[in-house]
Amino acid sequence: MANLAKIKKIQDKFVNKATFLTIYTQEAHPTEAGDYIDYFLPIREHQTIAERIAAAGELLNLETLPGPLLVDNMDNEASVSYGSFPDRLYIVLGGRVVYQGGVGPHGYVPAKVEEWLEKFYQEDVEK
Repeated sequence: MANLAKIKKIQDKFVNKATFLTIYTQEAHPTEAGDYIDYFLPIREHQTIAERIAAAGELLNLETLPGPLLVDNMDNEASVSYGSFPDRLYIVLGGRVVYQGGVGPHGYVPAKVEEWLEKFYQEDVEK
């Protein structure tokens, strides 16, 4: 969740220029998989959309997110379409992906999003 704090700072910086949203997808470390990481709530693999929505609600109980929270369907269409499992950062502009970060956790680098936004809005000011 350390990266979430970084994303929140970036969102604060661009609050009037960009919308940040989170898509809750399949559980990266379900308790029954044996690789559960103790710093999150223990969550089992979602069997129904109701369970996934409830798990997303638990996230909202733990953290204030820097924008809307969407929930992927049980076919994991958003996750598959964006190759975002377990997590990934994107910038979408005008319906097109203009920045695709690496796959997390190691490729999840909020500073790269901040750099892209700074450059984009600096160029926008210079026009």
